[in-house]
Amino acid sequence: LVELSSGHVAIVIRQNRVRRLQPRLLLLTDAKKARRDPPVELDLMRQPKDANGDLIRILRGLPTGAFGIDTNAYFGSSAQTI
Repeated sequence: LVELSSGHVAIVIRQNRVRRLQPRLLLLTDAKKARRDPPVELDLMRQPKDANGDLIRILRGLPTGAFGIDTNAYFGSSAQTI
């Protein structure tokens, strides 16, 4: 579970072996921490930008259960890709 520079909270679903800080993520919340339903996939390797035009990056890892998110509920879920 990670928090992004855009404010979103996400789960890392696939590592990037070459660029470890640019994994594929499953966005669980929007920038204001409201739950997304369904969650959305985001690939940091594609260098997505936030609303200000800045590159989205991982700010910090979050502890299990942060913001009341049960990560187990998302494994095997269907998500949209952006």
